[in-house]
Amino acid sequence: TFTLQTVNLSAMPLLAEYLKTLKLTEPYVLAPDRGAVTHAQLVSSILKTDYAYFEKHRDRVTGEVVTDYKDIDIGGRDVIILDDIISTGSTIANVARVMRSKNAGKIFAACTHGLIIGEAEKTMRESGVTDIISTDTVPSRFSKVSVSTIISEALRKIL
Repeated sequence: TFTLQTVNLSAMPLLAEYLKTLKLTEPYVLAPDRGAVTHAQLVSSILKTDYAYFEKHRDRVTGEVVTDYKDIDIGGRDVIILDDIISTGSTIANVARVMRSKNAGKIFAACTHGLIIGEAEKTMRESGVTDIISTDTVPSRFSKVSVSTIISEALRKIL
């Protein structure tokens, strides 16, 4: 039997600090589903702005994912769609299309783990995503935020 200590680290504060440098226009933070609400709350508190989340439902007949959200006045505001992982980009694209139809300003997709597989970038860009931002947990050209500081701090505390 092994006893290992685990530590859950959040890169959301680091992403928020990076987003601050972008000089966004009245930023609005969106979680694409309930699972990302705590991330959206944290980032919105650091950015001193509002947040909301989408409800994700799967149509039982077609299998298509449908997103619902509370009606928000987004006109002209820059939107940050925040999730822990972006893989195919379809969830982000669904939210981005709705935000584009509501006359959002720039639309950013931000995540901790940017897998960005297959046609994910194309899917998101075609839906209106201006920029894709991830940490370097999965190194790529979208890796704009380093997690090295939070990892080294955590190691220092446990060693």
